[in-house]
Amino acid sequence: AEASVLAELEEEEDEDEEEEDVEEVEKEKDDLEEEEELPGTPPEPEEAEELQLYTHPIARTGLLYDERMEEHYNPWDSQHPEAPQRIRRVMERLQELGLAQQCLRIPAWPARREQLRACHTHQLVALLSGSAGLRLRELRALAGRFSSLFLCPRSYHCARLAAGTACAAAAAVWHGKVRLSRIR
Repeated sequence: AEASVLAELEEEEDEDEEEEDVEEVEKEKDDLEEEEELPGTPPEPEEAEELQLYTHPIARTGLLYDERMEEHYNPWDSQHPEAPQRIRRVMERLQELGLAQQCLRIPAWPARREQLRACHTHQLVALLSGSAGLRLRELRALAGRFSSLFLCPRSYHCARLAAGTACAAAAAVWHGKVRLSRIR
């Protein structure tokens, strides 16, 4: 009799844990649905494998580039070395040399908030997510709170895209779509 009572108690605990897990998953889904979606948001991992985003069967060098990254610029210093023209010129040169065509193009997508929070505090993500609606003077004051940072109205969107693209690169290496090379 005692064993059956213990079994019932364990069963009830398992059911409670399952209910808590379901509630947690539903809360995470609600949080994701509330989050602003940018064009190019990736499908969920299971769907991505079904879609076979990567068309080349062999591991090779991956190339991640998205023109939207050029929307991040320094509005108060046009000579800043981190300028959109620099990124654009690198891509143009890769194309001129025929190197871009030899690479596997990996689609870029914006990182989700939970991906950003894996490396950054909730406060930082929240602070920068609100920067899109600020005027240039306010952006400059916000940027002044950090070392070596400039902001423009599209900076947060570009940061999400950069972080998501890094995640896409890691996933491509993990799944053997591209190779991880050492520079010698």
